Amino acid sequence: TFRLRGREMVCACDDALYAWGINGIAKITQGGVEIISNAIEPAVWKVAYDAGDTWLATYAWATAYQSRHKVLFGVPTSGSNKNCATVYVFDTRMQAWTTWAFKRAAGGDATEGHSCAAVRPSDDLLFLGQWTTGGGDTYVFKERRTFAAADYIDDTFDQTSQAITKTVKWNVLTTSPELETHWDELHLFFDVSALFSGWTTPTAITATFTADLASAGTGSITPTAASRMSRCAVPQAQRRSAQMEVKVVHAVASEYFALQGMAVVHLPGEGTSTVDT
Repeated sequence: TFRLRGREMVCACDDALYAWGINGIAKITQGGVEIISNAIEPAVWKVAYDAGDTWLATYAWATAYQSRHKVLFGVPTSGSNKNCATVYVFDTRMQAWTTWAFKRAAGGDATEGHSCAAVRPSDDLLFLGQWTTGGGDTYVFKERRTFAAADYIDDTFDQTSQAITKTVKWNVLTTSPELETHWDELHLFFDVSALFSGWTTPTAITATFTADLASAGTGSITPTAASRMSRCAVPQAQRRSAQMEVKVVHAVASEYFALQGMAVVHLPGEGTSTVDT
C-alpha cells in the first residue's frame, strides 16, 4: 500500500519507519501508514517538480538521530545538482518540521550540499559526504557536539568559519484580521541558561516586516548582554495593515541562543494588546 519514491529515502527511528513515498512522507508501523507531510505539502511537491522524479529517486537520502528523535530527508534542489543542499527535518516527538540548508560548496570542484549521510550509533554524531564534479577525492564532514558556542559554526574544506543562519518566520494576525491595525513593536524573549554555556544572549539579530499594504522593511536588534528580552520598533511604512509577516534572522558564527517566545505589540484602537507566538 506504500510506494517508496527512492531507495535511500527511508530510515528507522523510534520503532517506526519514516519514508518519502509517491503520495508524501509517511510514518510506517505495524498499525499501517500515516502521512506526516501535510504541513509541508507544497514544499514536498515542489522538490519533485524542481528535481524531477528520476533525479530525486537517485540522489535523495534519509537518515535518523535515534537519541534526538529526528529524521532527516536530504533532497537535491534541481535536476542538475547531485548533492542535497536542502534537508527537511522531522521531530518525531514534537511532530514538527524544520529545514536545514547547506548553501556553500566545500572545495573548488564540489557542488553545494551533501550526497550522503549517516549517524554513528555509538555517539549519535552526524557524518556527511560530498560528491565532487571532478570525481576525485572528496570530504567527509563530522558534526561538532561539545555543547559550547563553538559548535555553532560550519567549516569549509579549508576550515574557514561560516555562520549558521537561523530563521524564524510567521504571519501575525489580530482577532479582526479584516480590519487594519497599528503595529508597534516586536519583542523577543531569550532563555539565558546557567546549565548550557552555549546559550548566551545573541549579539545581533535582523528583523524583517512585510505588511499587506507596503513592501518589506528591516530593523536591527542589538540585545544587551545577559538580557532576557529585546525589542525593535516596526518600521513606519509597515505599521498600518491588517496582517503582517515577521521574519527574524540570526547569522553570527560561534553564537547560539534559546528563543523562548516572540510577541508583536499592536494598537487596535483603544488601549494596547499583543499577539504572541
